[in-house]
Parts: sequence; structure tokens; C-alpha cells
Amino acid sequence: MDDSIKKDIKGIIGGSAVLSALMCAVYALIGRYTPGVLFGAILAMIFITINYLYLASAVTKALDMGEAGARYIQRSYGMRMLLHIACGVLAYALPFVDTLAGIIPLLFPRLAIYATQMIRNFGKKGEDDK
Repeated sequence: MDDSIKKDIKGIIGGSAVLSALMCAVYALIGRYTPGVLFGAILAMIFITINYLYLASAVTKALDMGEAGARYIQRSYGMRMLLHIACGVLAYALPFVDTLAGIIPLLFPRLAIYATQMIRNFGKKGEDDK
């Protein structure tokens, strides 16, 4: 796996972890924090990590496959969406997991990606001004 891909994945997973911690803090501030919230956040983080490691692996493999790589990426997308569904089902089915706390963090990687892009663009803008 390419170092830039590893760096991006670390940013996504790290950003998602920070946002999950903030979610737990919000639960605590509104008086709704239970161990189930923590278990939900952990469950979601496990699925987020698997999802993005699988994505990175699929992209790396697809680059080596030529034209068949596009079909491979499409199939991997379907599998990754099934992972999201599985996480939601587990969050609902497991009695010791807060369902919302197991589902909400699945949205965090997108926010982490946007934040990373904004930080990079801001850094480039600052370099351009010099």
C-alpha cells in the first residue's frame, strides 16, 4: 500500500475517532451517556477501520488490474455498503450497544475527509501567499 494512501487512511480513522469522542462528550453533556454509547462508538470505529482498509486494498489492487479494475471497485463498493448495513444491524441487535451511537459515527469519515481537504487547501493557500 502506498504511503500517501496510508497517510489518508490514518487521517480518516483519526478524524473519525476524534469525532466519536466528541459524540460521546455530547451524550455526556445532555445526560444520556451510558456504557452503550461507548460500545456503539467502538463498534462503529471497528467497521470504519475495516471499511477504509478494504477500500485502500481494493484501490491498490484495481490499479494493477487495468480495465477490470473499475468493475472490481464497483464490487468493493457494494461490499463496503454491506459492511455499513451490518454495523447498523449489529448496533440495533446488540443489547449493550446504543443504536444511534453505533450508527452516527458511520457518517464521520466523510466529515474527516472534508476537514482534511480543507486543511490541505488552506495550507497550500498559505504556501502560495509566500
